[in-house]
Amino acid sequence: MRKLSVLLLTSACLFVSAPALAQSTDVQSLAHEMERLRNDLVDLQRFVYAGEGEALVVSPGLESSQDAAQFQLSLQQVEERVRLLTGRVEELEYQQRQLLARMDTLIADLERGAAVPSTGELVMSEDTVTADDGGAVDIVPNTTETTAGVAGAILPPGSEMDQYNFAFSLLRKADYEGAQMAFDEFITLHPDSELTGNAYYWLGSTHFVRDQYRDAAVAFLKGYQEGPTGPKAADNLLKLGVTLSRLGKPDEACATFKELSNKFPEAAQILLDEASDEAASAGCS
Repeated sequence: MRKLSVLLLTSACLFVSAPALAQSTDVQSLAHEMERLRNDLVDLQRFVYAGEGEALVVSPGLESSQDAAQFQLSLQQVEERVRLLTGRVEELEYQQRQLLARMDTLIADLERGAAVPSTGELVMSEDTVTADDGGAVDIVPNTTETTAGVAGAILPPGSEMDQYNFAFSLLRKADYEGAQMAFDEFITLHPDSELTGNAYYWLGSTHFVRDQYRDAAVAFLKGYQEGPTGPKAADNLLKLGVTLSRLGKPDEACATFKELSNKFPEAAQILLDEASDEAASAGCS
């Protein structure tokens, strides 16, 4: 009887937490909770049922038909909760697959240079991009001489960090074409670097500031895929959402902003505020 009481108490605790689970969009977390509940259900079934028989067996702890009926009801409640959680997990997994499929299609279209609606004049939500890499980078029209047209490698010899800093220095100088080439080369040379997510972010920024939204979206998306938990992951998602909105892709933009708020609820408040403003501008519900 004590064992069964523990099982029922565990199940009751899961019932209490179910509303929170139902609101969760973290498929893996929800799946883990559902698996725990399934294990409790198996233990409960083993206790209440004897062998493969379908009739409820009254054990010494179940001395009356009323007790047996009560435990039968508890078992049915656990089974119903498992069914509900299973449906929720399947729904979230389906939504995740749909989003990934849409993103894959979008990035393929962008890389092919498919036609997109005219975006008109660039309207940036921030004049200055605050960088983890040190200080702030002013995103302004380029009036400096660029390194575009230089044949061959653009990065100087040196360490990985030296080359990254060189590429970043071009960005600081508003040499966006040169910075684009440098970050492209850095990513090619150091695909497994911890700085790759950052490099993709700044690569995307060099395209974004020049209205090259297709290339910017590709860079921001790859940056997030390469470093989903890295220091620039939330920034890549934010800029991806903004860029998709500029491309006339409001559904994809809204899905991206939602992913940002779900995955990074503790991101910098200024970033979350900007995402909220951009989501409102995109008409996200």
